[in-house]
Amino acid sequence: MKAYLDQLGKWWEALKPLERRWMVFIGGVVFVMVNYFYVWPHFNDYKKNSVRIQNAVTTNGFFQAEVNHQSEYKRKLAEMQSDDSSLAQEDQAIDFVHFYSSHAAANKVVVTQNGQLVTKTNDFSIDQQMGISVQADETNLVKFLYSLGTGSSAMRVRSMSMHPDPSHMQISAGLTLVASYQKKAPERVRGATTSAAPAPKATPPPVQKPSIPAPTTNRPAVQTQAPPTPNIVSNKLAGALSRHTNTNKPPAKPQAQQ
Repeated sequence: MKAYLDQLGKWWEALKPLERRWMVFIGGVVFVMVNYFYVWPHFNDYKKNSVRIQNAVTTNGFFQAEVNHQSEYKRKLAEMQSDDSSLAQEDQAIDFVHFYSSHAAANKVVVTQNGQLVTKTNDFSIDQQMGISVQADETNLVKFLYSLGTGSSAMRVRSMSMHPDPSHMQISAGLTLVASYQKKAPERVRGATTSAAPAPKATPPPVQKPSIPAPTTNRPAVQTQAPPTPNIVSNKLAGALSRHTNTNKPPAKPQAQQ
């Protein structure tokens, strides 16, 4: 390396002042062009990568928080699967009325009117809906509304309207209650096998005997021709004035031998 630098120094000393200026100018231009194309475009890369790192950290923290709640979600799922939401459909109406009636009695709320129970269903659940009218003071009404949604209850208040009663001592409220029940999956028949029945064996087609063609003879076909019909016209029927033809000419007389 030292020898290379010595040779470079000797070469630089051998150059004229004008040639040295040109070499410095060319080197400066090359340096600027290299920075322009390969260095300056990447000045903002650090800022972009910092933003990407921050977004990745935030997303990882969000996912990690959800993973930490895995045990809680499993517990809630077990509670939802073990509650009364999987009642039979014929018992859901009784459970619906019994649920809000018991909570109303426990919180000293008087149910003055019961509406008609409406059933709506979808792919996953069955919704029971009913409108009721209640009467109670403010404290008991609030306790009653809070008790409807506590625990693993599937009931909720969809809408509510309030007005004071004629004595202005209690509140009359109209509530629309909705409870969601889980659809019960159809039970499988015990002892039913899921394996498909074996396909019946295909019977082989009957063997057909080859047909033997009848023997043919190469005898030429005999063609029969009908005999020509003789001309039965006689010379007598031809008449005296008839023309003699080949068929009605009189037979030639034999000539006497001399």
